[in-house]
Amino acid sequence: MTWNDLCKDLLPPQAPLHIETVGMTAGEMALDVAVTSAQALCPTCTQPSTHVHSHYRRTLADLPWATTPVQLHLRVRRFWCETPD
Repeated sequence: MTWNDLCKDLLPPQAPLHIETVGMTAGEMALDVAVTSAQALCPTCTQPSTHVHSHYRRTLADLPWATTPVQLHLRVRRFWCETPD
């Protein structure tokens, strides 16, 4: 079993996530994960958009894996609404 296989088991199977890097120190485990959704719904007009405006990063603290603290560094896409209104 590889690190990537192990980490995929830690993430929700239906989530559109891609593991970019895995880091393990004596004190914690860190996963750099990117969201791979090709589109998102506009919160105002609810129309789907595929135009990526930018990316930003969130850092999430997750529950420990066994006794090791886990940090998720999540790269998220921002989409631009293409609806004129």
